Amino acid sequence: MTFSNRLLVFTIFISSFLFFFINKAYSIDSEKLKKEVVFYADKLESLSKDTFILQNKVLLIYQDFTLEADYVFLDFKNSKLKAKGNIRAINTDVSIRADELELDLSLEFVKVKKAEVNLNNKIEFKAKEIFVLKSYYNIEGFEFKDKDPRIILNYSLSIDKLRIFPFYN
Repeated sequence: MTFSNRLLVFTIFISSFLFFFINKAYSIDSEKLKKEVVFYADKLESLSKDTFILQNKVLLIYQDFTLEADYVFLDFKNSKLKAKGNIRAINTDVSIRADELELDLSLEFVKVKKAEVNLNNKIEFKAKEIFVLKSYYNIEGFEFKDKDPRIILNYSLSIDKLRIFPFYN
């Protein structure tokens, strides 16, 4: 497969990742969510009945999503989550390591800083920042290295800014 063909396949794969992993927008029932989210931390501070600060060895589990971090601010009423420090987020076959993660719980807004993304243990890429707003994606400092052992000539790709806009019929 030529470099341009592999780049096209990779671009389609990244678009699929962004569509399926990040853009799963759905309505949030905060009371139901509070009952379904399981979290643990060495230190837990309740700011209100809907707002929590979790610190040190934070583990948060919701359906097929697992989050580990040093610090998490969780606001069920406003459907917001902010995490900092040694972040590891896993959703089915996608895992992300990052320094910072901010999102609304409907996943219409996601911001990740200093991300290392692994897709199905086959493709890895890094980004200084990933920003998603509904169906608009902005990835800054994008780095990809082809590590397929079956291919003799591997390649790498660095892009300062990668923007993906939705196309509607």
